[in-house]
Amino acid sequence: MGAKRNAHRNKVAEQKTGFGDLMRSLIEAVPRALALGVAAALLLFGFTLFEGLQRVPVERVLVLGTLAHTQENAVREALGPHLDSGLLLVDLQRLQNRLQELPWVFRAEIRRRFPDTLEVRVVEQQPIARWGESSFLNHEAKVVSVADSERWRDLPSISGVEGNEEILVERYMQLRERLASTGLAPRALQQDGVGQLFATLGDGIEVALGAEQFTIRLERFVALWESELKTAEREIARVDLRYETGAAVAFVQEPQPQSSFVSYVEQN
Repeated sequence: MGAKRNAHRNKVAEQKTGFGDLMRSLIEAVPRALALGVAAALLLFGFTLFEGLQRVPVERVLVLGTLAHTQENAVREALGPHLDSGLLLVDLQRLQNRLQELPWVFRAEIRRRFPDTLEVRVVEQQPIARWGESSFLNHEAKVVSVADSERWRDLPSISGVEGNEEILVERYMQLRERLASTGLAPRALQQDGVGQLFATLGDGIEVALGAEQFTIRLERFVALWESELKTAEREIARVDLRYETGAAVAFVQEPQPQSSFVSYVEQN
């Protein structure tokens, strides 16, 4: 009898244990099912949203920044043919490149502003000098073409060997800064085929600086100007600094400029 009762108890216990395991499995399965359902719903929502955004057209192009030379209409017209794909799929890099091909545009930045706007920020070129017959050099010594170039004819002129734009802009800036204390200003800087530099100042004086020792020769010119040339009784036509020391000075005198050599000893 005792053995039968024990067997019955064990069978009941096994049945209870199996039922408990089943309930636990069901309870554990509910969160997983809910999670999968939520994930599926989110995926469906995301897909539906993406499909909807694909169809959202670009309704507005908002142009930011101060434009002195570029018309807002020109910006919008340049972008117009490339907006058919809608706000979400429009190629921003392609649009930036397109805008940077416009005259006067140095850099363009574009971003999406949902639900229907492209925000465009344009930075214009800053020309600092004329380059050749019709081009200009910007503030980064890059050669650029601009509209209404006649308007900028009073900018200083820089010319030289193609590929040397950066060093020529640097030399021009050195020249302008160093001459500021003398009251003189460079109007043109020219580099010839063998690399020699020639500057024309605002009052028409030509300064030959050669191909080497630019800083030393510039300092020599400033010293000569302050000590002797500034108070010269005759009008100066040309100063040639391509000497070990001193300079050759040509004075304006009809019919031909008269030349003399001004000695100068550099101070250590």
